[in-house]
Amino acid sequence: MPEMAINGAIIYHTGKKPRWMSSDDLLGLRWLEEKTTHTPLVLNDDNGDIKAILHFEHPNVRVKPKLSAKREPVYNLHIKVKGELTQLNVPMTAKKLEAEAEARIKAEIRSTYTAGLKSNVDVYHLEETMFRHRYADWKRLTNRKPFPFTKNSLIDIQVDVEITNTGMSKFKA
Repeated sequence: MPEMAINGAIIYHTGKKPRWMSSDDLLGLRWLEEKTTHTPLVLNDDNGDIKAILHFEHPNVRVKPKLSAKREPVYNLHIKVKGELTQLNVPMTAKKLEAEAEARIKAEIRSTYTAGLKSNVDVYHLEETMFRHRYADWKRLTNRKPFPFTKNSLIDIQVDVEITNTGMSKFKA
């Protein structure tokens, strides 16, 4: 049966033309959205076969804005997420599974940020973080030109994954 599905979102910002972004471009948004209550993560091998499926709840996010040596805004992200393993198709250690999940989450976040740059959209509301935590710097930056974002603005993404429940799956020692 056909079902309705969301295939993207239109992003609005004051004074700018609304921009459409596909759901594939917005995959990383779920890791920085405080209203995310439950989200799956599928880990695939090089052939596209499913290695593991994890479900995460309530990511804890800290965004730390600062200025670079060139006086441009840069951001550090720290995401802590806990979840459970729901399916394991390939034997692997808990550390390897957590490391692969961390790498995948980082890649999704970076990909969404890059897609936002191409559309000239601040997907993660980083400008608002600068406004709230470093108002004087934000004011100085917005007086001279539109708020500056580059591929180097997102300098560090730290992800801590903790698997709290493995169900009946056994990890390889």
